[in-house]
Amino acid sequence: MSHVQLADPIAAFSEQIAQPFEDAGKIMHNLADIYDHNNSVLRAKQKELAPTFKGLGADAFVTYVDNQIKFIDGNIHVLNVQGGFYETAAKDVRWAARDIEYAIGPFLEICQWVVDHLTPDMVVSQGESAIHAVFSDMNKQLKREMHDTPKFIEQSTG
Repeated sequence: MSHVQLADPIAAFSEQIAQPFEDAGKIMHNLADIYDHNNSVLRAKQKELAPTFKGLGADAFVTYVDNQIKFIDGNIHVLNVQGGFYETAAKDVRWAARDIEYAIGPFLEICQWVVDHLTPDMVVSQGESAIHAVFSDMNKQLKREMHDTPKFIEQSTG
C-alpha cells in the first residue's frame, strides 16, 4: 500500500491565501489601536494645557489640536474598516475552500483510495496502466450505479 497522503490539499492551499489577509487585518487593527492610544494622550495633554493658555494663541492651539484629533480619528476609522475588510477576505477564502472541499472531497477520497491500493511493484511492473486500470474499474462501477439508480428509485417510489 502507498504512503502518499492527499489530505486536505484545498485547505492547505487556501490557508496560504487566507492567512496573509488575516495577518494584515490584525496589523491594521493594531495600528488603529496605536493611533487611538496616541490620540487619547493628545486629548489629555490638550485638556491639561488649554486652561493655562489665554488669548488668540490659546484659541489657535485648541483649534489645531482639535483638528489633529479629528484627522487621526478619521484615520483610525479607515484603518479599522480596512482591517475588517482583510478579516472578511480571510473568512471568505476559508468559506469558499470549505465549499470546494465539500464539492470535490469525494473525488479526492477516490484518488486517495486509488493511491492507497497501488503497490510499488504494481507501478514498476505495469507503469501508469495500473492506475488507469483502477480508475477504469471505478468508472465502470459508477456507470452501473448511475444506470441502476433510476430503476431503484422508480421501484421504491412506485
